[in-house]
Amino acid sequence: MTTLGRDITTPARTVTAAGATREEDAPLRSAAGLLGGLFRARCHHCGKQRGAWCADCQALVENTPVSVTLRTTPQVDMVVGSGVYETLLRDAIRALKYQNVRALAVPLGDRLAHTLKLMGWQFDVVVPVPLYAARQKERGYNQSALIGARVAAAFGIPLLADGLVRVRDTVSQVELDAEARHTNLEGAFVVRSALVGQRVLLVDDVMTTGATLSECATALRRVAPTAIYGAVVASTD
Repeated sequence: MTTLGRDITTPARTVTAAGATREEDAPLRSAAGLLGGLFRARCHHCGKQRGAWCADCQALVENTPVSVTLRTTPQVDMVVGSGVYETLLRDAIRALKYQNVRALAVPLGDRLAHTLKLMGWQFDVVVPVPLYAARQKERGYNQSALIGARVAAAFGIPLLADGLVRVRDTVSQVELDAEARHTNLEGAFVVRSALVGQRVLLVDDVMTTGATLSECATALRRVAPTAIYGAVVASTD
């Protein structure tokens, strides 16, 4: 692992069980909502009551130097990461992924773009690792696509947001071992874009065993790209 610097600088209404509307309960609900919001609004990283992700921690993500990590995984020529999945990067990715802090896609995506420029890789299109349609609808966005959009913009190349589609829902990979992760993802991805002769960059938020990137690359190999690279914000190794 090599550490390198980076340049990226009407009145509320309630309804009773009987269905009757009661406006007199609105102040109580408003107060309860305000108090609940205050107690919940703790920064996901530092724990202070400054919102789901505070400005101080945002600055940390923007200014912490990248630590280039290189990994190999089947079907992918090489995978690069901007750091290790711990402390700041771990908390930032979780906040983006589960706390709806979409603004974090900007510094995380810029970190990854900077890492790729340090590597000197050349590629033609960016393809984000997809979510299953129902899961993306529930979340409202695909965090890998948001990160990938920053990378694509930094290199002036297309982002194929629907270039790869997850056609089968899968159980969470978190509790699975390496072999089970691969089995869980078999046949889950289908390519929806013509990528013959293209150099493809697969983008994801985190790499653990590499199973997800491998299965995505297996699907992509069927449409004959000339190269498939992987890029993740953070790697567990």
